[in-house]
Amino acid sequence: MRIKHRGHPAKKLAGLRFETDTQIEPGATIRSIENQEIGRVTSAVISPRMGSIGLGFVRYEYLAEGTRLVVGEGINATVTGLPFVSIESING
Repeated sequence: MRIKHRGHPAKKLAGLRFETDTQIEPGATIRSIENQEIGRVTSAVISPRMGSIGLGFVRYEYLAEGTRLVVGEGINATVTGLPFVSIESING
């Protein structure tokens, strides 16, 4: 219903880099630095080359690459562009 009246969904899929060595669970809450709930993690993995990364639906106001967020119980995260690219894969 909201899409019909506003013209677009309130959230969009975004890439996330997590500052942790532990697995993030799908469904974990994504919050702004101001502690406002702005989305949910949809999937996450620990990549051997890129560390802890994932996808989540995030409110449009927080989609800019480099935006700092908090996931779950205080895990820092950063919005990143998709597809995920590591510095190592760019430099060959």
